[in-house]
Amino acid sequence: MDKVAILKVLEKPFDDEFYRDVRRVVDMIGGPSAFASKGDSVVIKPNWWWLRTLGTKEYKDMPFSTTDRRLVVAAASMFSEMGCRVKFLWGSS
Repeated sequence: MDKVAILKVLEKPFDDEFYRDVRRVVDMIGGPSAFASKGDSVVIKPNWWWLRTLGTKEYKDMPFSTTDRRLVVAAASMFSEMGCRVKFLWGSS
């Protein structure tokens, strides 16, 4: 069964507050152990997109989305702390 949790957080939290809030919301849906066990490999695929030609007309009005780096660090830390091997998948693969 799919689960969704929503938690209102400060608009611009510090890194430790961000980690705490990410952990709280993950705990609301069963905690990291609901998704992996000690010794498992966990793959994190952030949605990062960089502009190679900043300021050019080509990209000026193009929408893009990026995963907050603190979310990537929080997820990696949570699974690493429970003994998982954390791997990152970069690019569109």
